[in-house]
Amino acid sequence: MLIRKSQILTFAEEIKRSFEESLTHRLLRSRRQHRFTRLDDALPFVQGEIQRALLHGITSEEALEKYVTASWLVGAPIDQHSERLRRLLGDRDLAQYYRAVSALEYAEQWSEASDA
Repeated sequence: MLIRKSQILTFAEEIKRSFEESLTHRLLRSRRQHRFTRLDDALPFVQGEIQRALLHGITSEEALEKYVTASWLVGAPIDQHSERLRRLLGDRDLAQYYRAVSALEYAEQWSEASDA
C-alpha cells in the first residue's frame, strides 16, 4: 500500500483541526470568559494563540493547551500581557512545559485579581 504525501498532509491537517476544535470546546465549557459563546467565534482566537505558541517553541499538545488557556483567561495574547512573561516565554533554554505552566499560573492569578 502506497500512501501519498498529499494524503499524509491531509491527515495531519485533520489531526490539527481536531485538536483546535476540541480545545476550543473545552475552553467554552470550562473556562469563564465573556468574549465568546460559539465555536465559530472562539476558534480563530484559539488558532491564533496556537500559532503564537509555536513561535515560542511551544509544540506539545499539553503545553499548547496551557498556553492557549492562559491567553483565554486574560482575553488577549498572553505573550503581550507582561514584559517579564514575554521574556520567559521566549527563553528557549527553559522547557516548553515550564514556560506554558508559568503563563497559565500568571493568567490564573491575573484573572482572580481582576475578579476581586
